[in-house]
Amino acid sequence: DYPHTLIFGSGPGSFSSRAFITFGMNWQISTNVTANIFSGVYHSPMAFRYIVPKFDIYLGSATMAQPTSSFTSYLGEIGLIATLIYFSIYISVYKRLLKIFKKSRISYINSLAIASAGGILFLAAMAIFDDWFAVSRVTLFLWTMIALTEIMYRLEILNFSEKQ
Repeated sequence: DYPHTLIFGSGPGSFSSRAFITFGMNWQISTNVTANIFSGVYHSPMAFRYIVPKFDIYLGSATMAQPTSSFTSYLGEIGLIATLIYFSIYISVYKRLLKIFKKSRISYINSLAIASAGGILFLAAMAIFDDWFAVSRVTLFLWTMIALTEIMYRLEILNFSEKQ
């Protein structure tokens, strides 16, 4: 029905992301931080047709009741091209971490690199079931570990080159 959404998406927060669930669904229950604050609810035509009917608020578990995943959320909201770009960042960082793991001579840098690479794989596995790529309390620590790994590796290279 909407072929352009495959390429360009239906827009941020308009399909099945955490933003859509928080602001678009607007459950009038006490556990929703937006309950009774936002009166107008917007559903894109794609969300209204494919996502809204699948929600079952009586199940009691957000993970069981929501047909969301990072992969479907991003495909639906930002389209195929932007989704590929987004996940290619994670893939390139994963490859970089493996390269650091193989080249570093310091054991704690190797530990950081393999833990960070494992964190990316674990995040991707969790993202199948819910939109975990959008949860800052999960991704913040992962990206902090990745940054520390990169910084420590660059310092190792700098110290090694100064000694020669």
